[in-house]
Amino acid sequence: MTNALALLTDAPRGLSDVLPARVVGKPDTTRVIRGTAEGQLALIYQDTTFPKVDNDSSVYGLLVVDDSTDRVLGLLVYESPRPPKNFPTIGLVSHDAVLIPLYGVRVNWAGVSNPRCPLFGSPTS
Repeated sequence: MTNALALLTDAPRGLSDVLPARVVGKPDTTRVIRGTAEGQLALIYQDTTFPKVDNDSSVYGLLVVDDSTDRVLGLLVYESPRPPKNFPTIGLVSHDAVLIPLYGVRVNWAGVSNPRCPLFGSPTS
């Protein structure tokens, strides 16, 4: 996310209704469903593996897009310091009554996902 040219400033068009999702550091892949919240794109997390969110939370979502095809690949949820306030958000990730910011980034997919051990794998639920 340090490359400003790779950051998304708007939600991508043609977003699927269901996408794979994973909490970074957790073994299972789940799903998010596309929706809206507060008039913005919302990805609704569908599993109990969602991290605990405090008032000063460092949890955020990152929508991953292949830079060569502009295909949305899935959502990663991070439990780490959020990007600076001036980073563009493209929506929200929702789980129960919790809303966390959603950022987006274009990546060289072949450079971040190994076919023998795919980043998103197959959803378990």
